[in-house]
Amino acid sequence: MREVSEMLYKYFTSSEVFKKEMEEKLFPIYASEAKEFPFAVYNIGEVPYLTKDARSFPITLSLCYQPESYLSAIDFADKMKELVEEMDNAEWMSSQTVFDDESQYMYVNINFNVIQ
Repeated sequence: MREVSEMLYKYFTSSEVFKKEMEEKLFPIYASEAKEFPFAVYNIGEVPYLTKDARSFPITLSLCYQPESYLSAIDFADKMKELVEEMDNAEWMSSQTVFDDESQYMYVNINFNVIQ
């Protein structure tokens, strides 16, 4: 998982598309509420071997925004879908827009698999 985490961080934070919107605000699993919006958080899962040499890692990339930034969030999510589809070892799955009542922010979850 560490290798996948490092690859994701390097891939996204070196992308001009990502940096223009998020700078380098990409965090594994959790970001404290003290973070400035927008920011992104990713989670990695692991599926047993697909083949003798390849595993699938389900990834959820959450793009976190203030509720008033809905249009910015979905516009950026469209750009991130293209960025994910350009990855050599990724497979786009889905996306979903969610509002979190507790934290009072909205986010777009982008779900994809990394095959490694």
